[in-house]
Amino acid sequence: MLALEQGGSCAGVAYRMSPGDPKEQMLQFVEREATFHEDATTIRWITVRAGRETFRALVSWMAVRGDPIFLRLPITEQAKRLARAVGYFGSCAEYLRNTVTHLEEAGIRDNYFWRLQ
Repeated sequence: MLALEQGGSCAGVAYRMSPGDPKEQMLQFVEREATFHEDATTIRWITVRAGRETFRALVSWMAVRGDPIFLRLPITEQAKRLARAVGYFGSCAEYLRNTVTHLEEAGIRDNYFWRLQ
């Protein structure tokens, strides 16, 4: 998962729920993003701005945890650790590549992610 530091912001894509059962769609989102019971606290409603429109969106967020020394590692050290990291759902390198690809498809070029990959 990618994270913003407190006070950060991001440009991205908000998906409107398709017609149908909104409760079921929200439950599917929560089940996908909060695989374990402990992860349920990472699901939040936030206010999103898109042009002049403001609306509420259901999101999954990540809090910074652990030793703060890891927050400011040089990008070369970040890349080294990321290249070796793998979790239950796959490798972090693959996750980064997919993220960069999908951002590009949405017309978003993030220079930091490009350097990191």
